[in-house]
Amino acid sequence: MNSSARTRYLLAAGAAVVFVGLFETITLGAPFISYLNIYEHDKTFFMAGSFGSSFSFEYIMFLAYASLFTYWLIIAGGIVFWKNNRLLIIVIIVALVSHILIPAKKHELDYRNIFVIIPVLMVSAGLIADRIINKFKHHRSFSMLFVLIFIAVSFAGSMAILPYQNKIYHNKVYTAYDKSIFHKNGRLQAYRYLHDLDGIVAVFDNAGEWFYGGGYYYLHRRVPLYLKATPPPSAKYVSHLLSHNRNVIASGIRFNKSFGDFYLHIRVDSNYAYPVDSDFTCAIPQPGIDDSLNTEGGN
Repeated sequence: MNSSARTRYLLAAGAAVVFVGLFETITLGAPFISYLNIYEHDKTFFMAGSFGSSFSFEYIMFLAYASLFTYWLIIAGGIVFWKNNRLLIIVIIVALVSHILIPAKKHELDYRNIFVIIPVLMVSAGLIADRIINKFKHHRSFSMLFVLIFIAVSFAGSMAILPYQNKIYHNKVYTAYDKSIFHKNGRLQAYRYLHDLDGIVAVFDNAGEWFYGGGYYYLHRRVPLYLKATPPPSAKYVSHLLSHNRNVIASGIRFNKSFGDFYLHIRVDSNYAYPVDSDFTCAIPQPGIDDSLNTEGGN
């Protein structure tokens, strides 16, 4: 990369950062507020009470498994052709080392990924790959093989059939990565089903943590929505219950429909007199998060 190209690259990167800050100032009232909130959310909710670790070998291995080691082969190629790729290799090494040293719980890497490290590494690797292919541009069979490997790995990842993919992402905070792109989330299907039902008085979603569900965004009904962290005063307030347990024991509430391993239960008495929860608001509190997030100028 010559000095002119490097200058244009740095100016474009700086302009992108400035634009993001300006955009959030206009829309949310403060520059970079969403990034600060995400950082506080991860630090408070996922990292609370943990000293973390100073090094995570898993972080390196996750990047390897996610690409069938193609990513590391590209980096190795960049080192082999050091003269044309030294700046990109230095950026990658600095980014990896700095993120590896950020404290994190075992198996909890989102705290690091919020710094956009994965996209930066992908773009850098892409530039290196392009230069490696150009080195062999007279060997069309090699170039075609290189491209086909990329396509095959990307397709396998989108279909969740990469080796170790399920092992890496199973039971993580964001579980979509161990599912095919055609996978339908049962919990969100249940929310959409609830939206179209009549007679909804109050919903209790006891099927998992709040961040796995669609909340009011998917329910889209102005009724009390109780979550696992904010349960109702009693089952008497609830007309619909979503649970992982098909055999819920609650007076007057019976199983209605399943959505994968999620089970919807509905109160069968259409004349039931529900008590009113006068303390409920649609702003569902999340202890340990709401009291720490920087919400000045936006939510």
